[in-house]
Amino acid sequence: MLRAEYLYMDLGSMRSGVGSKTTQSIIQDEPQDCLTTVIDTRATGAVRTDLTDQIFRLAVSYKFNEAYTPLK
Repeated sequence: MLRAEYLYMDLGSMRSGVGSKTTQSIIQDEPQDCLTTVIDTRATGAVRTDLTDQIFRLAVSYKFNEAYTPLK
């Protein structure tokens, strides 16, 4: 006997955000100057994951040592 089976699973999707990272750089030209430059950069993002799976199964069944009986 030959059997085949196909399974498809869809478990939905998941979305998560990547946190914010702040980097500040302070640049002064001369120690006596009052001019200060601040550079502020922020990085954010999002990650989306789809949770799906596809499975294909194939099976063969055979009985050993079964007596042969002809069909009538």
